[in-house]
Amino acid sequence: MPSKTVSAMAAARPVLVSAEPGSAWERMIRDAGCGFCVQPGCAQALADALEQAYAERANLPTMGARARAFVQTHANRADATRRYWNALQKTE
Repeated sequence: MPSKTVSAMAAARPVLVSAEPGSAWERMIRDAGCGFCVQPGCAQALADALEQAYAERANLPTMGARARAFVQTHANRADATRRYWNALQKTE
């Protein structure tokens, strides 16, 4: 997942990302309930997501809070360090 996305989520902002359907990135956004995902290259899907975000703007602070909670739970330094360490151990 791009670091800009994680930074926005850590700042309690809902996100709008362009990701392949079924990708880990798309599943994470969907499962966390912290934003909108559109298929890459689909301008209409992007426009639709923006309209949906505007129509549901009262829910955006809640989505942002979910984004921050997800980062605090799944993307904190201790977890990242552990995953990195485990990956290094597998390469030996």
